[in-house]
Amino acid sequence: MAIIQLGKAFQNFFAGRARYPTFRRKGIHDRFTLTNDQFEVDGCRIRIPNLGWVRMREPLRFTGKIMSATVSRVADRWFASITVYAPELQLPKAENQGAVGVDLGLTALATLSTGEKVPGPKPHKARLGRLRRLSRSLSRKAKGSANRRKAKVKLARLHARIANSRMDALHKLSAGLTRRFSLIGA
Repeated sequence: MAIIQLGKAFQNFFAGRARYPTFRRKGIHDRFTLTNDQFEVDGCRIRIPNLGWVRMREPLRFTGKIMSATVSRVADRWFASITVYAPELQLPKAENQGAVGVDLGLTALATLSTGEKVPGPKPHKARLGRLRRLSRSLSRKAKGSANRRKAKVKLARLHARIANSRMDALHKLSAGLTRRFSLIGA
């Protein structure tokens, strides 16, 4: 997969869509991709080369041909994103079959043409005090020390938590709209 991704990076470079490919730095956006012949899934566990069997939080939700898996790190947690080809997947029909227009805004997350306003979460504002304290604590640690590494992980965990609560709100909004309306306009 690394060779395939390098080939795509060079294609993008020569087409003028990207800069010259460089090595990714260790510790920043750590991730790797496995093709379907490099790993195996059995219930709530996955076999990763050089690691062996690793427990998963939940089993696969979909049945079908497993195509690939991307293992990535967010803060101090590792996630496996498994791509499954499922051609016969049936999506649920919308309840209302109506149409709605959506306006994404600043004061509210979204305003619907029905007049309904969807309030957005304010996780950054709610956790700003803790964020300031952890950032200040990190800046006071000596570079290269074990305490700085620990403070960095704490701060990364908090940033991940803020990002997760934002993503959760967006997923709930999009799932709710697709469940209620068959036609959505922006």
